[in-house]
Amino acid sequence: MPVEPVVVQDLNGKATTPVDANAALPSAPPTALSDMQHTLSDLRASVERLMRQQQTQLWPRDLPVVRAIYQHMMAQELDPTLALEVVGQVSDDINEGHPTDLFSVTGRVSDLLNDRMAVSRIPEPTDRPVIIVLVGPTGVGKTTTLAKLAAHLAIAEDRRVALVTTDTFRIAAATQLGTYADLIQVPLEVAYTPEELRVAIQRQSDAEYILIDSPGCAQRNDAQIRELSAFVDAVPGATILLTVAATVKLRDLIDIQSGFGAMPLSGLVLTKLDETTVFGPVMSLVVRSATKAMPVYYVTSGQNVPNDLEEATLDRLSDLLTGQMIVQALEPPPGRRSAGTEAGRELVGIGDER
Repeated sequence: MPVEPVVVQDLNGKATTPVDANAALPSAPPTALSDMQHTLSDLRASVERLMRQQQTQLWPRDLPVVRAIYQHMMAQELDPTLALEVVGQVSDDINEGHPTDLFSVTGRVSDLLNDRMAVSRIPEPTDRPVIIVLVGPTGVGKTTTLAKLAAHLAIAEDRRVALVTTDTFRIAAATQLGTYADLIQVPLEVAYTPEELRVAIQRQSDAEYILIDSPGCAQRNDAQIRELSAFVDAVPGATILLTVAATVKLRDLIDIQSGFGAMPLSGLVLTKLDETTVFGPVMSLVVRSATKAMPVYYVTSGQNVPNDLEEATLDRLSDLLTGQMIVQALEPPPGRRSAGTEAGRELVGIGDER
């Protein structure tokens, strides 16, 4: 039955515009609503699985090996929904008779993570140059990563490479990239405007790969994002890689991806893997990105050019979590004589308070 309009009075007792209780509430943006529905669906599935496990006495904390995995993932700051999905599936597997030894279980965790991630490779050149643009916030290592990629392509793969920088705001940015260009003997162009970028690409049309550096900008600075988007629009068909640091917490990583989402992002580059031991946030972003058709192309773990650049693989990514779990389980605490005899006990203890 329709509800009568509510009459609201101001502080002086005068009636103001009636509030229609039957009116529809403002709708959320389609993208935000889709993300919310996806999150709620994941949570419901996780809760249903855990309820089934309670009924069969397989609540994760009652299984030492599963509890250890869950505690490790929480210590690694993995998205809780993702962690529940993984341990829930592992619990199901154990309930069906799968082995519970350390290496079998961690291998299964790796498989489950691999199923939720995606990696890719940059395109092979054809009759025109392959154009790759690195974008991202300030301080994530875009310029160094670009130099590593240029050196890898030019030296290891013997490709014709050209560099272009549009980072004309940061002091000595062009000089830094110019030093790398001289060392690996590839041309460098500097573009101050989108039109200059188009001309620079035309001049380097004989190259197989044209790598473009861009200025870092804050994901919430609309003016900077629009300016960067104008440069990206000048190179239609380019592979646009969002560069993010593994040292950033998940909430900020999601915010960065959302802010740069105004551009046609092709995938991710993960940097600074050597500067943290907590990989849950960046792994959670990788899983989220896979659902948006944004695979990981490269990972970097140091300043050495070109050695500290790797093509991303699923095993390399999942090992960021499971590799640590095995190491912690096999390393005996101080004073223990034998790691082998305590491995099973230490696996149970991963993440426990002592």
